Amino acid sequence: MINVPKSFKLKVDKPGLLRKGLPYAFHEAYKYDYVFKTLNISNGEGLTTISAKKQNQIYHDLCTKKIMKPIIVGIGAFPTDKGCNATAASLLYHMQDSNLDFRIYTFSTLLVTPREIEKITGETPEIICLMDLDEECPFGIENAKAIISAYRNSVLILPAVTQNIIDFLRNILHKTGIYLQFSSLKRTKTV
Repeated sequence: MINVPKSFKLKVDKPGLLRKGLPYAFHEAYKYDYVFKTLNISNGEGLTTISAKKQNQIYHDLCTKKIMKPIIVGIGAFPTDKGCNATAASLLYHMQDSNLDFRIYTFSTLLVTPREIEKITGETPEIICLMDLDEECPFGIENAKAIISAYRNSVLILPAVTQNIIDFLRNILHKTGIYLQFSSLKRTKTV
């Protein structure tokens, strides 16, 4: 487990996620509404569309429903990782509310391997978020592939810098799953 020194105090709503690796910069992400981009993909016979509206429904379901089986959630953003990381952080915040008994960890694919995750956690986490994925970074991609293979019974959240998360997951990580392509966000208004 990652130890945060006692003199190191940050005010967040879910300190457990901070201790489990969720970067402080994204702890306010749950206060935003997310907008997704319609994706067109080839299914071998023609183009299939995954609409922004469908992605928004998937995001809402992930935030509000109890997770009953392992899934892979790919979140794409381009040209930087801020949008996909913020979306992933928001999902983690809401998933913790709906799945109180789940252990959630966040790791960088540039820093850890499956063996190191096992040493850090001492358990099999129900939810693992793998940050720092980028189409142009083969080292992170190889680590992500190994972690995906080792944790097939966990929920894996994969925020990545990519223009098309479906192509990235299918062609680079060789997996299928749930896809969200981040477009923009806006602050939620409270009444």
